[in-house]
Amino acid sequence: MRQELAIPDDAIVIGNVADDQDAQGLRILVEAMYPLMEVYPQVHLVLGGLHEPRLNQLRRRAVEIGLIGRIHFPDFFFCVGDLLGAVDIYAMVPECEVLGSTFVEASASGVPVVATAVGCLPEVIENGVSGYVVLPFDRVILRSVINNLIVESSLRSRFGKAGRANFVLRERFSAAKMAESIEDAYLGWLNVRADKAGVGR
Repeated sequence: MRQELAIPDDAIVIGNVADDQDAQGLRILVEAMYPLMEVYPQVHLVLGGLHEPRLNQLRRRAVEIGLIGRIHFPDFFFCVGDLLGAVDIYAMVPECEVLGSTFVEASASGVPVVATAVGCLPEVIENGVSGYVVLPFDRVILRSVINNLIVESSLRSRFGKAGRANFVLRERFSAAKMAESIEDAYLGWLNVRADKAGVGR
């Protein structure tokens, strides 16, 4: 995908598969990235999955600030695997829980993830271990943690390896582990119910 989008091999690429339902989160990501892209000419941003009219809005904004050659919009029918293979950092920063599994695929592929602390994101992305988890709407912290990953290739590598280990080595999210967690939750609930029933006797 880098060749297709004319992104240099030595560029540092931040990627996102956007959801038009999360317009606010996408805008915050782009606003956080603009100052970083002015400081680091090797940084590129790839935003996949956008529809009109948001696609044209972002393209116009990229032209206005002189970054049209460094903010890329793949064709809608792109392969997520190709995008993940082209990025160094994956950012998913919704303001509220949204459906999607690309952040899981990114982490399992060894790509460090920056996410917001909403929904199941903090359960998958371990803050300071396989990526960063920040509060929604906090552009300053979001920009800071992305900056850390831009300047420290060793940090990107460490987070990426830890994320992949969650799925490949530790099997933290395997079917067996998930079934075990569900069983534990039900048993805990049944024990609480039994204890409450015994109190009234």
